[in-house]
Amino acid sequence: MKPILAIEQDPTLPGLGLLGRVVRARGLPIVSAHAWEGDLDGLRASDFGGIVPLGGSMQSWDEERLPFLARERALLGEAVDEGIPVLGICLGGQVLARALGAEARPAQRPEVGWLPVEATPAAAADPLLSHLREPVGVYQWHLDVFDLPDGAVHLARSEQSENQAFRYGDRTWGLQFHPEVDLPLYLGWIKNWEGAPERMGLDPDALEASIAAGSPGFTEPLFGAFCSVCVAAAS
Repeated sequence: MKPILAIEQDPTLPGLGLLGRVVRARGLPIVSAHAWEGDLDGLRASDFGGIVPLGGSMQSWDEERLPFLARERALLGEAVDEGIPVLGICLGGQVLARALGAEARPAQRPEVGWLPVEATPAAAADPLLSHLREPVGVYQWHLDVFDLPDGAVHLARSEQSENQAFRYGDRTWGLQFHPEVDLPLYLGWIKNWEGAPERMGLDPDALEASIAAGSPGFTEPLFGAFCSVCVAAAS
C-alpha cells in the first residue's frame, strides 16, 4: 500500500489530529508534506494511495502570492484524473473544487465554532457520509466557501453554508468542515491564534468542551471509510 499523503498548508495550523490516528489504527502508512516549504514540488499523485489536503488561513485563489496553491491544485487534478482517492478538508476542499473547475469565494460572514451539519438525500448512498442520518456537530472555521463542481454530488449543508460536502466520481470528496479536529489538535492551533475565539464572539471554554466531546460516531467512520476507499483503489 502506497502512503496516504496529508498536505499541511499553514505553519500556524500544524498536525493531523483524528485523520492521523484513524489511518494509523487501520495499519496504513501516512506521510505529511508542508506545502509552504515546497514539499509538493516534484510529487506525483501516483506515488500515493490517497491524498488529503488540509486547512489553512489563506485564500485558495491566492496563487500569485502563494505559488504552492497552484502546484497543489495541479496535483489534485492529476489525482482525480488518475483515480487516486482525494479528501479535501476546508482550504483543501476549496483548492479541490477549483481543480475541478468550480469557484471558491469569500463567504458572506465567517462560519466558526462547533456547529451542526446535515446530510442531503444523496448522502444516504455515499461511501463516506452514509452514516450522517441526523445533524451532527463539527468544527468549523472558515471565511471562504466553494461552489459545487459540475457533475459533483451534493452531500451536506449547514445553516450558513449550503455546500459543506460533495463527491466527484467515486473517489473524490471535498469538505468545508474539519472532521480531523480533536482537542489536542485544536489546542495546538489556538495557541498560535491567541484570543481568536473571543474575537469571533465564541465562549472558548464551551468550544473546548464541544471539541473534547467530539462527534466520534461521525468523524471516525468517515476517515475509516476513506481508508477503505484507498485500499480498494490500490487493489
